[in-house]
Amino acid sequence: MSDEFLTFEKVSIAEARAAQHGPEVKAREAVNWTEKRNAALPSDLALLKETEVWLSALPDHVKPRHLASQFPRVTNKIFGAWRRPEICVKLFDELMTDSRGTRQGFPVTVAKDITNLRVYYTTEVFKMKQDTWILTA
Repeated sequence: MSDEFLTFEKVSIAEARAAQHGPEVKAREAVNWTEKRNAALPSDLALLKETEVWLSALPDHVKPRHLASQFPRVTNKIFGAWRRPEICVKLFDELMTDSRGTRQGFPVTVAKDITNLRVYYTTEVFKMKQDTWILTA
């Protein structure tokens, strides 16, 4: 064994991302997404009646209660894609992946709701080959 030691340099997350991904990360970080958002629609602020009916029909163990109460727009969007498997699975993946490099992410309880809903969707509603990151009990 060698007596050499590795030395580590403290860097910020932004510096690490820039070193790993290059200048495109800095360009993404410079975008102010709040200025680019469209004005909130009524469906962004409250659950649609159709979404409420869909939620009530889901089994209790997968009802996304935290998601529905904290993010009605996202819940409405999932409901809108529910009958289109390719679109819905892509939506689940987009919700759980930060493609911009600057998103804050969901609270843990909401992330669990989305994950549970995705597992239910891909194993019960539209049975699909399971991804390696999905664990079933």
